[in-house]
Amino acid sequence: MATRLVSSWLWKQVPRQQLSTNLYEWVYNIIKGYSQPVDDPDIALRIVEFLERIISNESEQLMQLDEGVLETYFLYVLGTLQIHNPLPKAAAAKFWITFMGFKADQSQAKLVALQLSVGPALTKAFLAAWRPVRGSTLL
Repeated sequence: MATRLVSSWLWKQVPRQQLSTNLYEWVYNIIKGYSQPVDDPDIALRIVEFLERIISNESEQLMQLDEGVLETYFLYVLGTLQIHNPLPKAAAAKFWITFMGFKADQSQAKLVALQLSVGPALTKAFLAAWRPVRGSTLL
């Protein structure tokens, strides 16, 4: 539902600051309630799809969130790479491709700092996530 709401924002210019703040808090509380994406892969899929749409279409608004909230979001998506279900795993991979490929300008230093700080953990998570699929022994 949250993903559809975000998509509708792209086509309609509606006042959404308070609505989006409540929506980010709602998603944050869902993440805190489940703590691990493996607890419910269907919810993990929807959360990751929601965050991917936000990062690709509303990144400035997302970067205004508290760093603790952003960290929770990103750690949750990293954890989604460990799910054996291919749909949430693919959605998480798409999120990270979108996030790491995002070109930030100088005014978005927070985004650049996040990209640099998450890089090593992300690389390790990708290698671990696809090890069973490829039979790799890199880690």
